[in-house]
Amino acid sequence: MSIANAVMVVVFIFFNWRVVYAVSLSVLAYYYCFIGKEIDVAFASAIFITLFPFLFSQLFIYLYKQYENKNFSAVIGIYFVIIGLLLPLSTYVTAMTVSFFAGSEPLAMNFMAYSILGGMLTQLSLTPTVLVLFLLVFAKLGYKSKYLEFSEEIRQSKNSSPSHLIWLSTFIVITVIAVSFQNALVIHSLCFVLLILIIFGFGRFGLVQPLLMATIVTLVMLTESLDRVNTLRTLDEQFYGLLVVLAVMITLCYAIAGAVIKNFELLRQQIKLERIDPYTDLFNVKQLEEDLSQYKKSSDCLS
Repeated sequence: MSIANAVMVVVFIFFNWRVVYAVSLSVLAYYYCFIGKEIDVAFASAIFITLFPFLFSQLFIYLYKQYENKNFSAVIGIYFVIIGLLLPLSTYVTAMTVSFFAGSEPLAMNFMAYSILGGMLTQLSLTPTVLVLFLLVFAKLGYKSKYLEFSEEIRQSKNSSPSHLIWLSTFIVITVIAVSFQNALVIHSLCFVLLILIIFGFGRFGLVQPLLMATIVTLVMLTESLDRVNTLRTLDEQFYGLLVVLAVMITLCYAIAGAVIKNFELLRQQIKLERIDPYTDLFNVKQLEEDLSQYKKSSDCLS
């Protein structure tokens, strides 16, 4: 998972074309000054590494604006396909292009798997987390995010239930136990339990909390696996298997979240049709009766 790629996509989503030149020059300087690549290779890297994230982020923004007031579940699907799948595939194409300009040998199949799966985990887990952090910072400055407001609306609808507190407490306890162990089998087993727990809460208890939890668990598992890889100095089948499992689990999170959000949207529309007068856009008698029913001593003045 690459923090740089995640930040790059988020910056493009927030600031569009205004930061393209700055990001490209930063990549050029990094490859030429710090990595020591030839100027043509560094230039090709600066173009292709920033080109695809920018193009796909702009495509996502365009489609997001078409659905932001209509269908939040569709927005999740759009993000999953464009940023979560197509962008990692384009990243591998970028690597092959840069390798061609550098005159290197063709990239191996294991590198392709590592590039695509690592890119999926980055864009489906880390990038949304960085995006949420950006939104929270901008929210302090007065910026209103429909994504955060919608997530909070879902969370509050379930927050009064004891299941939310049980779910959150269970996650914290298992996470503390997992990070305190040194055994890889125990860590991965507990982390898979946590992923199942997150899948259960994704959408039911909002979007932000489960997303942050999924990122934490993914980072814990990958950190432990990368330590083993660095010790053995080889990318074995076990590591690729872990990437596949994590990608499948996160994909399942998105599918369940999309279904739950769609059901929540339909329920909200149904409530609106039942409780709001279509001509005046004001609450009707049924809403008034429900409000009065919350008080033990109330009188109905309707005739």
